[in-house]
Amino acid sequence: GYSFPSGHTLDSTVFYGVMLLGFLPIIQPRLRKPAIGLVITLLVAIGFSRVALGVHYPSDVIGGWLLGVAWLGVTAHAFGHWRTETGQSPRHLSEGLAPEAAPQLGPTRIVPVAHPWLIATRLVASFVLIAGALFGLGKLITRYPLAFDEAVPRWLAAHRTAALNTVSDYISQGGNTHWIMAVGLVIVPVALALTRRWRPAVFVAVVMFGELGLFLIVSTIVHRARPLTTHLDGHLPTSA
Repeated sequence: GYSFPSGHTLDSTVFYGVMLLGFLPIIQPRLRKPAIGLVITLLVAIGFSRVALGVHYPSDVIGGWLLGVAWLGVTAHAFGHWRTETGQSPRHLSEGLAPEAAPQLGPTRIVPVAHPWLIATRLVASFVLIAGALFGLGKLITRYPLAFDEAVPRWLAAHRTAALNTVSDYISQGGNTHWIMAVGLVIVPVALALTRRWRPAVFVAVVMFGELGLFLIVSTIVHRARPLTTHLDGHLPTSA
């Protein structure tokens, strides 16, 4: 199957991470930490729900978080080079991807980058390195499974109730691949409208398609079977 890494966890980590970076500039400074905490809480809940539903091992979820954070961080770093090459001062990511966009009201064009191939090469090289690292980790834990990795889904399956199953299912939908990709297509023009900058919109597109490629490559090669419990997720689009 396609158990490692968890697609829901990976998708939600990248998607909500991108949304946070894109919209932090228009969030009041005093509300930024609560916003970051809310996103982290949501990601933890989605990851837990995948194990509770019996469709992933805990290490699948951890792998999804690691892959999502790694790709998001690398992409944000590459786009940081974009802003410095266009003459803008470096800014901390806690201020958002484009802090200077908040007070702007008019649309703008994409500013030419002095070394586009250098940025593209960095992204491709990082893509390969991240995929290779996750491939090695996935093969390792598939060949040498961890005791808690097997025990946790079984324990959760043994303590299921109808109410908890319903709650887990609703939370899990927050990381649904189809839902996230569909909303992502809406967010790009919204980001353009609110920030009046092309860079955040391009950032969203590059991150989303990049993480989808990473997920498909790693999960297909690792090909880890789902946990040996009853799956409550219904149709799994990436199951074998």
